[in-house]
Amino acid sequence: MISKRYTLLDAEAKVKDPSLYLLESTINRRSNHSLAGLPVVAQWDIVADDALNQLVQSQLQKAQVATQALRRIPLETRIQILQDFGTKLRAQYAKWRTLTVQESYAYNAFLASLDAVLETFQSNYFDLISNVLQPISKLGCNARLEHVPQGVIGVISPQNSSFPMLTQILHGAFLSGNALLIKPPHRLAIVALALVDEFNQVLKDWEMPNHLVSTVVHPNHQSILDSWLGLKGGSRIDNLVFIGNSKRRSEIIQSCQQAGIYNPIIELEGVDSAYVHHDLTPEQLSRTACLLAYAKNAASGQFCISLKRLYVHPDVYEPLMTALRTEFQRYRPGSLREDDPYVLGPSSLPHKLPSIVDAFEAAGATTTVGGRRLNYQGQPDPDGIYIEPTLFEGVDPTSELLKEEIFANVLPVVKTNGNLADTIEHMNQCPFGLRGTVFAQDKEVIEEMRHRLNVGTVVINGNPLDFSIQIAGGRGASTLDQHARIWAIDLSLRQVVTGDRGIRDLADILQIPEVLPLLEHKVIAADLL
Repeated sequence: MISKRYTLLDAEAKVKDPSLYLLESTINRRSNHSLAGLPVVAQWDIVADDALNQLVQSQLQKAQVATQALRRIPLETRIQILQDFGTKLRAQYAKWRTLTVQESYAYNAFLASLDAVLETFQSNYFDLISNVLQPISKLGCNARLEHVPQGVIGVISPQNSSFPMLTQILHGAFLSGNALLIKPPHRLAIVALALVDEFNQVLKDWEMPNHLVSTVVHPNHQSILDSWLGLKGGSRIDNLVFIGNSKRRSEIIQSCQQAGIYNPIIELEGVDSAYVHHDLTPEQLSRTACLLAYAKNAASGQFCISLKRLYVHPDVYEPLMTALRTEFQRYRPGSLREDDPYVLGPSSLPHKLPSIVDAFEAAGATTTVGGRRLNYQGQPDPDGIYIEPTLFEGVDPTSELLKEEIFANVLPVVKTNGNLADTIEHMNQCPFGLRGTVFAQDKEVIEEMRHRLNVGTVVINGNPLDFSIQIAGGRGASTLDQHARIWAIDLSLRQVVTGDRGIRDLADILQIPEVLPLLEHKVIAADLL
């Protein structure tokens, strides 16, 4: 039973006439609203509450059968299928660009990620993953470490970045032999549904098992999660991928543990930071300012990996900030169809900007650039749906405001005291740790930052918003301390298949010749057992 269909209006029309956002909401609350003359771009079915558990259980049972069949498909064949999929994605670049624009205007998933994701379909990437997935012989015995599929994975997709995130999850799940059940965002399912349809067509062409990838569109995350976890009766998924807001972290973990899943794959928000050291040349400072401005204003700052905090050494503070203020002022509202890197998309929370500005200024900071709402024409407008690129300077490094994710193109800047240890301590005080960036030439400074920053990824003298990295794991409250974020590996279980050497205890292990060099460095591989 399908209760209703969701209607999505054209994104370009909505930013030019913001009243269409309200009209779209009205249309989707009423089943009999006329669509005549409206810029409708897509519709999809919403599953009724009373049919949800039955549908999920049916999808789950079919997926369990499919994943067993998939395990018998050689890895080499799976790679060929994914290469075919990647070729089709490239050939239809214009299609995915058009669909992503529709999603972008609502939550601003930036198009720069499209090319970066397609890199994962290159041969050298498959060679790397294939080597990792091969069984590894253990030291001094016939035991081996294997990566095996987990089974059926439930995926609660983010409300932005559907193309880059879901493409990589589909890629990794199929490569590692898993089936997927996907819940796209019910208001923005356009990209996810099209992507799954395209992938399933490729699987059909290759005569792969049916029902490896299914979708269910429903507005309530928890209802779907309860059905996936078998909490309403029936079978359960083997693991969960949740990409979303940290406010649901405890609830997600508790539900998973209730169902016997103790290591869900969770990616939550980030409050990513960057540090600029004093040894950059004027040319390097200029380039750094360009990269920092892009990392903050691309997608209007509405990525988990957008730059959220900046720390600058006092010796280069003035030249760096002079360049950064200029770069911030280049960004303006407009159409993403213009292919202009300086065009902003609308904000999902422009109404919160006044309170954000008040909070920083009350804490002693100064708004040196921006701080206003803008309309589509780039003019100040108290009801505008755009946020003017905003810089807060003079921010106290111990401020609690630096520990919160602000999903907008506003950037607080800290002028450090020049002590690297203090700077690292302040950067690490935030509970969220997706990635951090360091701009420096001193190798010792780079190494110190690389080893001590409590993040999943460190970017060195590069673009903090480099999508080719995606989210390479995270630490602290951002994840469950999963640091790899190579989906084919993350969606696998590591198991040791015991050999026949009869090793029984640690004393025996310590006599293995291959282990002795490790002991000299006080390193013992615990999984030798």
